Amino acid sequence: MRVYKQIHTRIIPEGAKKFTRRGKQFAKYKDRQGHTVEHRVTQDGKRLLKESEYWYIEFEFNKHRRIKTFTHREPAEQLAEIIKTKINLCPLTDTQEQFIENTPSGIKDELISFGILDAQTLVTFKTLSGHIEDFKDNMTKRERAAKHITATVASLKRLFDGCGFTQWKDISGEKIIDWLTEKRDGGKGISKRTFNGYIKTAKHFCKWLAKQLKTTSPIIHLDGLENEATDKRHTRRAATPDEIRRLLETTRQGPQRFGLTGYERSLLYLLAVETGLRANEIRTLTVGSFNFTDGIVTVEAGYSKHRRQDIVPFRTGLASELQRYFANKLPAARVFYVTDKTCDMIQADLAEAGIPYVDDNGGHFDFHALRHTFITNLKHAPARIQQALARHQSSAMTDRYTHISLHDERSAIEDLPDMTAASEQQQVMTGTDDKPVDAIGEKVLNRCCQADHKRTDMESDGKKTTLTMQKTPLGGTNKGIVKTLNQQVEGSNPSSLSQKRGFSEKQAECLSKRCYHTTPIQHLDPLLKRLASAWPKFSDEGKHIVEKLIEMAEG
Repeated sequence: MRVYKQIHTRIIPEGAKKFTRRGKQFAKYKDRQGHTVEHRVTQDGKRLLKESEYWYIEFEFNKHRRIKTFTHREPAEQLAEIIKTKINLCPLTDTQEQFIENTPSGIKDELISFGILDAQTLVTFKTLSGHIEDFKDNMTKRERAAKHITATVASLKRLFDGCGFTQWKDISGEKIIDWLTEKRDGGKGISKRTFNGYIKTAKHFCKWLAKQLKTTSPIIHLDGLENEATDKRHTRRAATPDEIRRLLETTRQGPQRFGLTGYERSLLYLLAVETGLRANEIRTLTVGSFNFTDGIVTVEAGYSKHRRQDIVPFRTGLASELQRYFANKLPAARVFYVTDKTCDMIQADLAEAGIPYVDDNGGHFDFHALRHTFITNLKHAPARIQQALARHQSSAMTDRYTHISLHDERSAIEDLPDMTAASEQQQVMTGTDDKPVDAIGEKVLNRCCQADHKRTDMESDGKKTTLTMQKTPLGGTNKGIVKTLNQQVEGSNPSSLSQKRGFSEKQAECLSKRCYHTTPIQHLDPLLKRLASAWPKFSDEGKHIVEKLIEMAEG
């Protein structure tokens, strides 16, 4: 093996001056750039002897080989040593592998053609920094969001630098866990979500690179921490309608902040809370994105989080506000120039409105909380409609954005069936036709038959007294219904109720009083007759709905 510079001859230029130095002849002349140069001449003194700019390596591998390398001798000699090592089938050191990685592609291609190196080996020699750049290019070609690409690359570099990884073979799941555990610092440092985010990013990168190397990822079975919900650092809350109204009213009258007037910020918040659009999606909207005929706004696929075109409906009231705001704007004009510091912007407006940024439960009211509010306000809509308007791919994600208040929970509890009511077997007889009506039915019927029609009672002196009763909630006036003090309805005697139905004396007395004011079924308004006859066929849910309607009508 030989490392050398090639020597070739050329004609001595006219005007060159010959001279002798240490027993050797030289010629001095000016080149085309006007620089004075000197070269040795042949023994006969007729031609110049010129060395090549590059160093060459000659060696035997299957046959005589020669390769052009570097302009300096030292790297050429290092490459010669690597070639010698590979010919002898010995493993390369880390330094030699890194040297190969930084070698110009032309030299590497020639070594591959000689059979000294193979393409697969070259990929393994590449540093992780180089692989990360390739991964970045791959994500760019796949048209991933620029913000996502930047965050991913930064996470990988931070993780690999922290673990001391420089090459593919260095990657170790154990070292990754050790570094992340140190960063977590027993729960005082990074959160579980951040911990798992690093692992997810590293696994994604290694899966991609393993495919390029035609091998297996070294961290394919690496798991993160469980139950991120136990370590939330920045929980958001859904604002109440009153808080939103106060924020909008105060902001509308507020000063200019972050390049937007108070009116513009108020309209921005209204758009976010009534459509659920994200801050970055709103940044990309133009006047032409809005279709006021159909009441929709279009988010193009290139700007949507899920890289698809989204059609989002909006309310009529919001449409009127936006049309006034767009009055003098061109279709291509940007709707809002939204700052990157949306959290700081809304915090200032919240403070002015007297609304806490963090509530007593630790819930934050930042700009993205407007989206949480929008989705939470849809909680009574069908689940598929809520998920569609939230533009989530899974119902689990929609659930994360839906906040249930104590008031919601209490209302649901109040809607549970009353387990203390009489059972179906223990029915109350109502009316002269002796038809059985269950406990809820008896309650509903008595309410329907009370007040708002005039009835006549006979006093002890024989005079008639007219009493005014309320109109029945189901619409009947019950004209002509007359009750007398000595009118008896079967089952109105407290003692008989106590004996026949198993009621306590107090319950029987109360029921007797209610039966005293009960109108016979055959004298009811026709609508109430239908209700009474159909009542046994009602489901429990239907009976509770009717009861709720009557309670609402009674105020």
